[in-house]
Amino acid sequence: FPKTVFSHKSARIDYIFFIINRIAFPWLIAPLIITTVSVIELSSGFLGKLPFVTGLLGEAGTIDKVIFTILTLLVMDGALYLVHYLLHHVPVLWEFHKVHHSAEVLTPITVYRKHPVDDLVAGSVIGVAMGLVVGLFQTLYEGGIGLYAVAGLNVGVCAFYLFGYNLRHSHIWLSYHPIASHFFISPAQHQIHHSSDPVYFGKNLGFIFAFWDWAFSTLHVPRKREQVEYGIINVDPTTFDTIWKLYMTPFERVRALLKPFLKR
Repeated sequence: FPKTVFSHKSARIDYIFFIINRIAFPWLIAPLIITTVSVIELSSGFLGKLPFVTGLLGEAGTIDKVIFTILTLLVMDGALYLVHYLLHHVPVLWEFHKVHHSAEVLTPITVYRKHPVDDLVAGSVIGVAMGLVVGLFQTLYEGGIGLYAVAGLNVGVCAFYLFGYNLRHSHIWLSYHPIASHFFISPAQHQIHHSSDPVYFGKNLGFIFAFWDWAFSTLHVPRKREQVEYGIINVDPTTFDTIWKLYMTPFERVRALLKPFLKR
């Protein structure tokens, strides 16, 4: 726990930002997110009116649950890749995502350094994707279908967390074998994702699986330890050096981006 990292001004801002967001999230952001549950209710409600779909696959067995567990893991991760790609390549969304990338040091709390709009967009995209798939499968099987989970968490996600997930936002370099790094995102790959070097902008966007990045040419696999400087290229660190700026700067930048269009 080096003081140069955990006592850095950027890290101290993260701690306060985390507390404020955790208090405000249930009241201000969560009610606006399109949740998985609401989409499940809509999709299963619609599909349930189709007699040729309801119970089509009979009762779910062990193999069915294994397949469903893997499928939901893939859908969740694919949705995360998609939304992360959009956050980096849609100019308006990038202004909000800059808050996360403005961190000058990484600690496990940095994962929560996200603007509420960032959380709103990500939560809604994942909610829709997961809701549609789960709603479909709950209709296809008589009595629905469950997945294998640990404390309510998909067992695949739980296993991923055990392989260094919390080191993604840290000063500790943990890289997988190059072959494995084409299939799973290592902590080192995510640290590279936070690099201020423009060469790495938009690289390693995946959450669990790296094959999304591999397929869409956004993958970077380190062959040795790389020295990474965190932050955003051509953005003054003072742009995001207070809690107020973390919340308000994206809105100011978006207003500036949209101003030419609003005048038309």
